[in-house]
Amino acid sequence: MPIRAFETSTRLHFTAPPRKTSTILLQAPLELVAVTACLSCALPAAIAAFPQKLALATASLEPRFHGIKHPATGEPVDTVYSNKGL
Repeated sequence: MPIRAFETSTRLHFTAPPRKTSTILLQAPLELVAVTACLSCALPAAIAAFPQKLALATASLEPRFHGIKHPATGEPVDTVYSNKGL
């Protein structure tokens, strides 16, 4: 099947020939299986590669968190912990 061409301004653009319906009907389920496999295998591995709990120095946070004290003991807090929440 010949490749069709059309012209826009000064450049010539080529378009691919139209696909057969059987190719389109087969391609969608294969893409769905590939995406599902990637989300099922690669995503959990990528999430597990980084720690779930983060330790942050209060000096690196906003000014309102500088010099905070522990409510029970009254000691200054240097590090706070946060959960990524995944």
